Amino acid sequence: MSALQEIPETTEQINTFVRYAGFWWRALAIIIDVGLIVVAVLIVTLGSFFLYFGKLDPSKSANGSGFETLGQLITSSIFWIYFTIFESSRMQSTLGKKICGLRVTDLSGNRISFARANGRYFAKTLSFAVYLVGFSVAAVTRRKQGWHDMISDCLVLRTRTPGPYYIPPPLPKAPWWRWVLSLPLALLVPIAGILALNLL
Repeated sequence: MSALQEIPETTEQINTFVRYAGFWWRALAIIIDVGLIVVAVLIVTLGSFFLYFGKLDPSKSANGSGFETLGQLITSSIFWIYFTIFESSRMQSTLGKKICGLRVTDLSGNRISFARANGRYFAKTLSFAVYLVGFSVAAVTRRKQGWHDMISDCLVLRTRTPGPYYIPPPLPKAPWWRWVLSLPLALLVPIAGILALNLL
């Protein structure tokens, strides 16, 4: 029996049996996180722009591109800090994941380090690169992992109880047709984003 599937003998070693977090729970957590970050970015960017330029109208500023550049810098920084610090904290989850009852762990069910959280965060670049396929594969992989989870040796578990955890065995291999059907999932997020922007 492998170390990942070995059941601890005492209750002090284990808190709960858990499940792998499915695609839709993870998608809901991302939507919540992005919504919170967008609000934070707007507040910080507008506040910083007001302090820097002395007004809130970017079209009338001395440097027309200053507002856009500042916004991009603040957005990138907030996303990076938010995900890496929260997921490597004792909470083991972002606010969105916390609401959905999800936690990020290593392959043994332990809290991840800040370095591993950084590796997982920047590995998302690859998951984004191919039309978000790296995210949608979490619907069919045996441990519900996206590409960035596999690269960083992480798991996303569905549980509201602190660890350490007993990691369940991998799920049965998904049939080929489920892989094919999972590909359209990669298009849902950008399509939803475009529709939301058009409604604003």
